Amino acid sequence: MIKAILTPSITVIAIFSLLGLSSLPAVAANALKILQANTATEWDRQLDDKGIQIWIASAQDSNFKKFKGNVQIEAPINEVVSLIQDTEQLPDWYYNTVTAKRLKTPEPNQLLKYTVTKTPWPVTNRDSVVMGTKTISENGTVTITLEGRPDEYPLQENLIRVQKLTGYWIITPITPSRTQVEFMLAAEPGGEIPSWLANSMVIDMPFYTLRNLRKKLESN
Repeated sequence: MIKAILTPSITVIAIFSLLGLSSLPAVAANALKILQANTATEWDRQLDDKGIQIWIASAQDSNFKKFKGNVQIEAPINEVVSLIQDTEQLPDWYYNTVTAKRLKTPEPNQLLKYTVTKTPWPVTNRDSVVMGTKTISENGTVTITLEGRPDEYPLQENLIRVQKLTGYWIITPITPSRTQVEFMLAAEPGGEIPSWLANSMVIDMPFYTLRNLRKKLESN
């Protein structure tokens, strides 16, 4: 059943506060740009089911929608962040991910990873190279911004590389044992994608990713 949801907007000032930054080096400035571009958006609620909320919105200069999902998890924030950053465990919970590996750590708060996403036949599987940059605010909120880096790993046979990708994880402690997770992604999957698949992915990917993340954490 679809339920009404209230979603306060995040202003540019609030984002600065969230990141706990006053003067921004290049890395943090780019992270802020990703957050600003994707939070100042008119989001359309699509789903509220099993404690998971999903919204979609038009993405600038793209024919593909972007999505945002939200869930609360009965687990401490450090456990949530640890699992999200554990690249090798991504296939256990991230929707349709069949391969995941760490490539490098350019900075202590950065991780470049490579993943392969399975798609229904006859659509070709996609792979992506993504830089995650982590910041921690004074109130304990952890933000991991995501940025596609398609040229930083060799192209692989029988896979189509995702050329554009931005997004974020915003992980907020509610109590010492309860955490709120917001996940947002906008991507250009490359090649040809049937409209039925594109439309289903913007709902299925965030819903099942967040459901699986919660299940894995709460079963520990």
